[in-house]
Amino acid sequence: MDDLRKLYRTAGINSKGLTFIFTDNEVKDEAFLEYINNILSVGEVANLFPKDELDDILTTVTPFLKKVDPRRPRTQENLYDYFITKARNNLHIVLCFSPVSFHC
Repeated sequence: MDDLRKLYRTAGINSKGLTFIFTDNEVKDEAFLEYINNILSVGEVANLFPKDELDDILTTVTPFLKKVDPRRPRTQENLYDYFITKARNNLHIVLCFSPVSFHC
């Protein structure tokens, strides 16, 4: 989860393009596959950030939203949407699963 938080912060705040390569050898817990599924299907993992960290992120992206769309109100929902949209646009997931070595 710490790695995902770091990826989202880098992609969403710094607007840095990132590729996350995930192989079947890295599946230590099947729950992580659910997180990957959420990223691929809706673009985010629910409750990824604790409240204090999320507040820090929203404070950090406020000037960026103000610059990009000065008429858009800077509510928590709009700031979070801006952050997640930037993260979705900059974060790419590559799944490398072998049908021979992966067991369900």
